[in-house]
Amino acid sequence: MNQGWVKLYRKLLDNEIWHHDPTAWRVFEYFLLTVNKDTGKRTFGRFQVSEFLDMNPNTFYKALQRLKNAKMVTLTSNNKYTTIYILKWHSYQGN
Repeated sequence: MNQGWVKLYRKLLDNEIWHHDPTAWRVFEYFLLTVNKDTGKRTFGRFQVSEFLDMNPNTFYKALQRLKNAKMVTLTSNNKYTTIYILKWHSYQGN
């Protein structure tokens, strides 16, 4: 797993997901901490991550879709795995 720091902006407190969707926020935090620190991307299996988060796979999937609809992430999927990219990763985590 990646090591090091993740910047967390106070402006996230204004985000609707933070205020009204604790499940999606938990998923977002997990990916903030686990994506590649240089690219903001991660490939994962839905069932493995939902098990790690102790979450029903359908609940996890729906939370991912809400993050996508909120334009916080993009998702690319096939029948084996999904790749997530945190939008604006470089502007938030850059030097």
